[in-house]
This record gives sequence, structure tokens and C-alpha cells, in this order.
Amino acid sequence: MKICGLTTQDAVEAAIDAGATMIGFVFARVSPRYVAPEKAAALAELARGKVQIVGLFADQGAEEIHAIRDSVGLDIVQIHGRENRAERFELVRAFPDCMLAKGIWQESDLPGEGDPVPGSWIFDALPPDGYKRQGGHGTPFDWSALKAYRGETPFILAGGLTPANVADAIRACDMFPAFSGVDVSSGVERSRGVKDPKRIAAFVEAALAARAALRTP
Repeated sequence: MKICGLTTQDAVEAAIDAGATMIGFVFARVSPRYVAPEKAAALAELARGKVQIVGLFADQGAEEIHAIRDSVGLDIVQIHGRENRAERFELVRAFPDCMLAKGIWQESDLPGEGDPVPGSWIFDALPPDGYKRQGGHGTPFDWSALKAYRGETPFILAGGLTPANVADAIRACDMFPAFSGVDVSSGVERSRGVKDPKRIAAFVEAALAARAALRTP
């Protein structure tokens, strides 16, 4: 379970205290959740050894990603931009354990044989027309499209998740063998780019309760 787009100590501590397994920092300047690497490095020290620390990058080269990864001490790199096919293959070669975002709206949008094979996929909703950034729009896609996914690479569900619908999302996706968790950003904010510790706690609580219920005989 990943809480992404964190920018403050309160938000980082809320995610850890609630029981999240991953936190994410956004290094794409176009995002309202952008955090400078120097600040992210200080926030990462609060989380190190408690959760996995993820850095989100969009349309940035491998050299820049390497530099930020090393300076912040990231555990995982997340590629979440509009990179073309060749650029994505290059980045997956450079970061074979990366999370690679894939915009989904219908079954035909799912990855196939011609796509790179990352460490894990993040299946996010395709952005509305006119948006320059890929994620953080607060709009879910039709989760039933995932029934056509035949890959073995695990996927994390993102896109429009909130404390109110995360349990439904988990129940809908738990039947898929490759489903490995959920990712939220805008759905736990009090205003654009500003996380709400109470919403973070509510999101994690609802997600954990849904997973526990599915595993109770």
C-alpha cells in the first residue's frame, strides 16, 4: 500500500503510523506535489527502515534519476511520464526493479508483448484530455478491464482511489493473481497537493480491513 506525493513531515509520519508499506516523493516539477530532492532526503530519513521509499519521475533521463535516487536514498524508482516506447525500454534497462505506470481506460490499454517488463506495473487512469501530467487527477477507471491482464508482472492499482472506494477496489481486484496493492495521492488530500493525515489514516484503515475480510474464512 503506497501513499504518494508526500511533501511534509506530518504526512510522512501519518503514512507510517497508519501502516502503509510504501511512501512516494514526486520529483516531476510539473506536479503540484513536487518536492525538492534536498527536502525529500530529510523526509526520507524519517521513514528509512520503516517503509519503502519511492521516487516518482516523469519525462526525466536516467542520469537525472540516478542522481536523485542516490542523493535521497530511494528504494524504488517509479516512471510515470509520457516517455515513448524506446525511452521506457531504456529506463527499464537502467532501473530493472522500477515501477512503471501504464494509463488504463479499457482492456486494449493493458501492457502486451511489445512493452518492457518492469519490476511492477502501476495501472493508473488515463489523464483527462488537456492534462500534461499523468497521475493525480482523482479519476478511477473501470477496474473490470483488468480481467484481461495475462502478464505475470505484479501490478499496483492507482487512479481515483479514496478512503470511500478503496475497499471496493480491493474487492474488485483481489481475484487477479498479479494484484499486489493500491496507490493513492490526490484521494487523501485536503486541497490540491496538501495531504490530510486523517484521510491517510482512513484510507489505510479501509484498505487493511478489506484485505483482512477477504482472507477471513
